Amino acid sequence: METQQHVVRRSRLFSAFIWSLAGISITLLLFAIVQKNVPGSAASWPWKLQLLDVPTATTATFGTVGAAIARAQFARSVQPVLSYGGLVVANLAPNGVLAWKCSITNAASSVAVVTDVRYWVELTPSASGPAPQGWLTHDETVALLTSLRQVAQKDFSLVFVDAGAAYVPQVRYEVAWFTSKTMGVVADLFMRVRVSDRAGDLHERTLSLLKGAIRHPTHPSMP
Repeated sequence: METQQHVVRRSRLFSAFIWSLAGISITLLLFAIVQKNVPGSAASWPWKLQLLDVPTATTATFGTVGAAIARAQFARSVQPVLSYGGLVVANLAPNGVLAWKCSITNAASSVAVVTDVRYWVELTPSASGPAPQGWLTHDETVALLTSLRQVAQKDFSLVFVDAGAAYVPQVRYEVAWFTSKTMGVVADLFMRVRVSDRAGDLHERTLSLLKGAIRHPTHPSMP
């Protein structure tokens, strides 16, 4: 279920459109070369069409291909890098109960804007309650955990992340925490995050919020 970060959709305006122009320019260049160098071609269809001469088509090809390459380099430089971290803390759950805290960091150099967040819950065999149905919203996930007799802000917390929220570079954002009670009924909880970057590309990563979790902690993790 956990996936590496990947591109879901490229910006149509700044990717597909530029590469389409590059393809057209290359086609016109090949057309002009054949038209000029094949004897008698100017008298037959479609070579008798007057489009671009070779110098103009060459300039157009270099310009559009260069723009496409520059766009690809820019997209790579602003691509977000979503990473996950978790540790045991004693200052979140009531009465100093130890909890597993999960966080997300954008380890890139450019801001990422959230477009969608979904959750997938897998229960342990000992859990008694309704079976999860596919990807859930934040409220649906909280309702599911509540139906398993887990109390929000006491046994667990799931931070609400709305579309439009920004992951600033090199800042750690808390996304959830779980006590041993909740981890006793939840085998794993996946968070699917979709973010857009400054180039307009849409990226997605699915994180396991209980990856590496210490389900029965005895002391807080080292800071």
